[in-house]
Amino acid sequence: MAQSTKKKKRKKQKIRVRRTILLLLLLAAAGTAFCLFAPFFHIQEIAVTGNSKVSTEEIIQRAQIPAEYNLFRLDTGQVAQNIAQIPYIDTVQVSRKLPNRVAVTVTESTPAFLAAYGQEWLLLDQQGKVLEAVASTEGYDLPVMTGLTIQSAVPASPIGIDDPQKFDIIISNCRQLVDAGLLPQIREVDASDILEFTVTLKSGLRVMFGKADNMDYKLAMLEKVLPQVDQMEGAYLDLRVPEKAFYGEEETPSPSPSADPGASQAPDASDSPGEDEGADAEVEQTQEQENQEDEVTKDA
Repeated sequence: MAQSTKKKKRKKQKIRVRRTILLLLLLAAAGTAFCLFAPFFHIQEIAVTGNSKVSTEEIIQRAQIPAEYNLFRLDTGQVAQNIAQIPYIDTVQVSRKLPNRVAVTVTESTPAFLAAYGQEWLLLDQQGKVLEAVASTEGYDLPVMTGLTIQSAVPASPIGIDDPQKFDIIISNCRQLVDAGLLPQIREVDASDILEFTVTLKSGLRVMFGKADNMDYKLAMLEKVLPQVDQMEGAYLDLRVPEKAFYGEEETPSPSPSADPGASQAPDASDSPGEDEGADAEVEQTQEQENQEDEVTKDA
């Protein structure tokens, strides 16, 4: 008799549990249906922040969010991808704001370089992304990137060149120039040879970095040496071996920094840009400029 009573209690408990689970499922389904279809959650506002060059209207248009669309059915990732197709948009963040708002936060790309492409000039950001094509460089105080064989130029995408690995190295070097605050001083970036990376300053001074290795040290050395040399057309500062950096005024410097009769060595190998003692690099200009054409440095 007692066993029969226990079985009945267990059966009732199972029934109650099942009913409870079914009720919860029904409530969840009803709640989901309410969230997905109730007009209360229809999107009424799209708030855009962080933009200045790109208009809010263009961003909302590119977002492609249908009118009165349900907030919970919105694919925020897809919306972000749509907005990122605007060339001047760098980063996008899209979030839902209950009950009926969408918040879009963007950062914008800024032109960093110019590159010739056919009869036009490309505006590139520091990542090498194409921002737009312009007919002339007039009005753009930006460095010109030369030495690249550009095969394609699609807005909002990096330029396509014949050697993608070379492009990655060049862009990495350029980013370091940007981070060092040198961009306003640069007139040209010669990207023709990744082993002989060279920039020409607006003063006319060519700075030869050579390989992409040890760029932080080379840039630190440049910062110390630059105020001590005459910056003019035809002059160069060779930092390919930063411990033996030297300055010269020849049209074509030697491929080796070991010995140059027309150039003088800029700090001693023991000097380091981070050391206090002996940190000021002394660069003496050549005293016989009239003989420079006959005294081109030969390979050691």
